[in-house]
Amino acid sequence: MFTGVSGSGKSSLAFGTIAAESQRLIKESYPAFIQSLLPRYGQPDVDSLDNLTAAIVVDQQPMGGNARSTVGTATDAHTLLRLIYSRVGKPAAGGPKAFSFNDPQGMCPGCEGLGQASNIDLDALLDRSKSLNEGAILFPAFAPDTTNWNIFISSGFFDNDKPLKKYTEDELDKLLNLKDVKVKTTAGGKAWNMSYEGLLPRFKRLYVSKGVAQLKPYLREAFEKVVRTGPCSDCGGTRLGKEALDCRIDGVNIAECTAMEVWALADFVKSIDEFTVAPVTAALAAKLENLVHIGLGYLSLD
Repeated sequence: MFTGVSGSGKSSLAFGTIAAESQRLIKESYPAFIQSLLPRYGQPDVDSLDNLTAAIVVDQQPMGGNARSTVGTATDAHTLLRLIYSRVGKPAAGGPKAFSFNDPQGMCPGCEGLGQASNIDLDALLDRSKSLNEGAILFPAFAPDTTNWNIFISSGFFDNDKPLKKYTEDELDKLLNLKDVKVKTTAGGKAWNMSYEGLLPRFKRLYVSKGVAQLKPYLREAFEKVVRTGPCSDCGGTRLGKEALDCRIDGVNIAECTAMEVWALADFVKSIDEFTVAPVTAALAAKLENLVHIGLGYLSLD
């Protein structure tokens, strides 16, 4: 056991020295070809390390993911649950993809599988008394001299010195809503074909779809001023379409399963008495019980 104040070198000693030397010694016992496939560990700067056993390193690192990642997707438990519902759920909703909020077949069309509906406050996003050149778009990533800003002023659609409050309906619609179109512009003395996208679809694609947690810190405060989020009214925050929500096993749909605490879901899965999915229910129950065993039974898959 190592104890000490923060920064005293506990992790470096445990992971970078002792565990690394243990793994290096084990690696030396393998054939050269196997060694070439394994990570390389340098010999630590110590006088001696004796009687080392095999080291198992349990470390903490942020999980890679995005707004669509859940406990269920990270552990693959949701994959097994979708397979069960696609085979024995009634009324049938289709294959496993029909129960996935990350697939167009299963996601709620209202929120595109995010479970949250986002409303953009245009008064917080725009200063209509200013022109594009004056910084009428208030979100920092669209400020003058940014790449996003340059797309609008180079599009040829606008008088870049004209205040937004003087825009015609057509100009305002092009600024806010125009979908992906090709325009020609000139930069550096050369003509370029460029994709133009209105402010709202571009803002939703680049920032709303990722969620505030995935944004760089300097954008988060501005994002929270512009975007108001809440549970999607179409799916109630479940992320799924109507067909998936209507499909049930013993009166329970898949969204209700993912909302259960893991220990309760394990009991439910073990109660599914259907031989056609017996191997899948056994595998899912084992995966859930492992989560309970390591102290994570209070989590839910969603």
